[in-house]
Amino acid sequence: MLKEHAQLKDALILSTDFLENSRKKKELEQKTNSLLDEISNISDKIKRLNLHQDSLILHVKELELRFERQKLEQNFNEHRNQLNEKEACPLCGSIHHPYIEQYSNEINQTKEKLVKIKSQINYNVIQITDASNKKASLSSDLKNTQHNLFEINENKKKIQSKFNTLKYSIKITQSE
Repeated sequence: MLKEHAQLKDALILSTDFLENSRKKKELEQKTNSLLDEISNISDKIKRLNLHQDSLILHVKELELRFERQKLEQNFNEHRNQLNEKEACPLCGSIHHPYIEQYSNEINQTKEKLVKIKSQINYNVIQITDASNKKASLSSDLKNTQHNLFEINENKKKIQSKFNTLKYSIKITQSE
């Protein structure tokens, strides 16, 4: 009778351990799914940020080319100021000077745009770095969670094995 009582107590302990492992397993599976979703969302965000970064870099290159052209055009201002109507241009020989009155060089606006876009690029780099660090952290959490889930499953198998051994032992005791 004492042996049966001890066996029932062991069965109760194993049952409690099994239920606790099942609860932990469910929590870890939910956490795994949540981490996978977050990692996927951050990966998508990183892709969007990288595409935006590429777009900004192209825009900077275009503005830099425009800026260089405008600097060259600005260098001709002195010559442009010396032009007289119906006199040949000393640089090209033309007697028509359509840009004398209507010429405007937007070099300052281009420079401001360049500064603004480069600032956006720097901000974007920070966002990409932050998102990449977050992804790395989540990936590490996922790895740990998956390891814990593996350990829970292994523990569950051990409990199942002990329970089967105990069940067999109880059957033997009952048949005696």
